[in-house]
Order: sequence, then structure tokens, then C-alpha cells
Amino acid sequence: MARRSPFSRHVDALVARDRFTLPADSLWRERGDVLRAQAVAAMQRQLVEQAMDGDIDAYSELVKASHPRLFGLASLILRDSDRAQDAVQQALLQAFLALRDGAPRQIALRPWLYRIAHNCSIDQLRMGSWEYEQLDLESDG
Repeated sequence: MARRSPFSRHVDALVARDRFTLPADSLWRERGDVLRAQAVAAMQRQLVEQAMDGDIDAYSELVKASHPRLFGLASLILRDSDRAQDAVQQALLQAFLALRDGAPRQIALRPWLYRIAHNCSIDQLRMGSWEYEQLDLESDG
């Protein structure tokens, strides 16, 4: 059996708990992967709409579904897990602000998030090496 993404498993769980439903006639016309792809796309559209309306839980679901792949992309570019995590966090913050401020309603979510994560990763590369300064908190002023 092929490995399934966390988002696919999440869609299955929501469908099983009757939190997400499709029109009954489409269930009979479509089968297998086509139905799953349509369910995932419909759920993503629904979550994007809810996130644009200010629903933090909907945005949280989008983050849970896309974070591992975004982190993988950033890790490939940056070759440093700490910097990759920062790039992904920045990308998700930018996406949240764009959704809140009225991004186009008909966005292709995954490519849009990948582009933002890619750009944030490239920005991290341009900043050069990260060196943390250790603050001397015990100095006498």
C-alpha cells in the first residue's frame, strides 16, 4: 500500500467523523483516487475560505497538512534544519497575513505555499550564515 500524506489521513478522519461531507450524487459517480482528490481539494478550499474569514482552527489544519512538505523543501534549499524551520515559520506567517488581508479566493493552495516557502528559504540564504550572539546577562552595566 502506498504511503499517504498526513493531509489524506486527516481527510479520512474528518469524513469518518462526518465533519466533512460531499454531495451524495458525486459519491456514486466517482470512485477511488478521483473521489479522494476531489474531497481533498474541496476540503482545502473550505479551509482556505474559513481561514480567510478569520478562523484560526482552519488555518491550523492547513498548517498541519502542509508543514512537513514545506519543511522538506526548505531543508533541501538551506541544508540546515534550524534555518529551514525559521523559513517555514516565516512562510506560514506570510501566508496567514495574506489570507487575513484578502488573498484571492481561488488560489491553488499548495503551489502558493510552496512559492512562499521557497522565497523565504532563498531570503535565508541571502542573509548569509547565522551566528548567534550570546548575551552577557550578568554584566554590571
